[in-house]
Amino acid sequence: MDNRDPQLSELLKQWPDLEPRPAFTHDVLRRIRLEAAQPKPSVWWNVLSAWLAPTYRLAGVAAAVFMFTFAVGLWSAFRLPPPVGSSPAPTGTTFSVLSPGTLTGNYVAMAGDQNP
Repeated sequence: MDNRDPQLSELLKQWPDLEPRPAFTHDVLRRIRLEAAQPKPSVWWNVLSAWLAPTYRLAGVAAAVFMFTFAVGLWSAFRLPPPVGSSPAPTGTTFSVLSPGTLTGNYVAMAGDQNP
């Protein structure tokens, strides 16, 4: 933008002078005092919100939580014994989640028109 534009200078000279409200300074200082009197959030919340603010970090945290819960679920499916009172898993199978007597095992049996 050229600061030596004669048309712009003429238009700016025609602009009426604006006067602020009579209590403008008082209102600004009162607003500053009110803002300063507001309680500040705790330090850990500032750090956490600043760290999680970008969307990609929030998505990364959500993905990490999902992967952790998925890994715990897989571990429990292979390592935990079947529920008490359920029939034993078929021979050669260690996947206890699909064994008869479990919720998914009964659903698989029902979907295949077998008795659980």
